[in-house]
Amino acid sequence: MAMIKCPECGQEIDELVESCPECGYPVKKERLKEERKQQHIEEVNAYRNKQERERSERERAKEEKRKTIEYRLRKIQTGLVLCSIICGIIAGIFFYKGYNVKNVYHNSDTYYSSNQNAYVGGDAYNYIINGTYFAGYMAAGGACALSCVFLGVGATYISIKEMEREKEWH
Repeated sequence: MAMIKCPECGQEIDELVESCPECGYPVKKERLKEERKQQHIEEVNAYRNKQERERSERERAKEEKRKTIEYRLRKIQTGLVLCSIICGIIAGIFFYKGYNVKNVYHNSDTYYSSNQNAYVGGDAYNYIINGTYFAGYMAAGGACALSCVFLGVGATYISIKEMEREKEWH
């Protein structure tokens, strides 16, 4: 059996009694008041904990959404930068090939292995063919160069938007 002290006279009494045998103080009512008070405190704390958990879950969901958006934007930005670099390299190759076809020409009648950008026997025909190749390589190189620029601008735009979003969220 557990013993408690009477709040009125301080006498030790059994916790199950309704009133103190010495002074008649209603211990059961006091105990019920304390239990109700404790129960109310526990309910308030549980409510506050629930609110805090919900708030932290909302914050966590918001943070996850922000990280997901950042991850996707970085992935897209990385892809754009990579494609821009590849298009720049291809543009350089096409420009090199175009200038090579235009500026490097040698047609030998005796040694075919020393021919450079020579396809048929006559020089005029080879110049016409090389001019056509030059135009084609330059057009392809220009298209790749424009693609390189547009992809780079897209990556820069995403970077700027990402910085604006970071300022907005912080």
